Amino acid sequence: MGAARYLLAVAACACCVSAPAMAQIKVLNPFGSPQGSVAQLTTTTSTTSYTKPPATKVFSWNGHSWSNDSGQAWNTNTPYAIGLSSSKIRFEAHDTSYDRGQNDPSTKRRSEVSSKDQYHNGVNYWMAFSFQVDWSCLACQQRLKQGGEIMQVHWPSGASPPLAFRAVPTSTGAAFQVTTRGDNQGNITRASVPLTLGTVHDVVFSFKLGAVGYEQVWLDGKEISNLSNIPVGTNLEDGYSMRLGPYYGGGMAGNQIVQTYGNIAAFPSSTSLISRISNRPAW
Repeated sequence: MGAARYLLAVAACACCVSAPAMAQIKVLNPFGSPQGSVAQLTTTTSTTSYTKPPATKVFSWNGHSWSNDSGQAWNTNTPYAIGLSSSKIRFEAHDTSYDRGQNDPSTKRRSEVSSKDQYHNGVNYWMAFSFQVDWSCLACQQRLKQGGEIMQVHWPSGASPPLAFRAVPTSTGAAFQVTTRGDNQGNITRASVPLTLGTVHDVVFSFKLGAVGYEQVWLDGKEISNLSNIPVGTNLEDGYSMRLGPYYGGGMAGNQIVQTYGNIAAFPSSTSLISRISNRPAW
């Protein structure tokens, strides 16, 4: 599965607005190093091309039905928001009022998909995927002291996720955070480890939802969290969904974000993925 480090250049975005719904999106290698300002975009053409999903709220990809929770579902100004290839899905978010779900407040920034498959309380689940996070402006997120989601297992009624992985700024770079939430709780950080932006990572995790659940997470072959008998959701609701893509409720301050995913394991599944921890698939 070929390399993927991409961002539509600003000029290319303007050209793509009038493209047909299934037109091919030519994407560019995103950011130079260090990642300090939006102006540090490069223009090296990638080796992977993506297509936009159909211009409908719900679309099919990778054997699943997904809800498109990006500006792409309701306006023509964000053709870059979601791109599909046979094995990868790519998200891009800019700091504009068009880069959000249709019913979101104008200050929210989102380019997400939500799986129509459901997760249920009391089941031991396994899941894994590879991902890459690119920020054009690390300093922007550092100023805000906020990041955004990489993955959410979403609360049925729409509250903050019972299990989430987040990319957050630190004083020196970025971190991969694991958070959980139960009834009458805020988001609780369970792990925070360095995350190299612009690099492919692989995450394997096992979890059980409900008032008494657990989470166990391995990032790049190393266990970073393993907690049992903790709330991971609620017993008062059931039927959770998994969401992929950037969700930046606290803003982006001019940052541009690309998140790319591949090697997505079959889901929902209780089949152990323990062997993947030490046998990371090629990107």
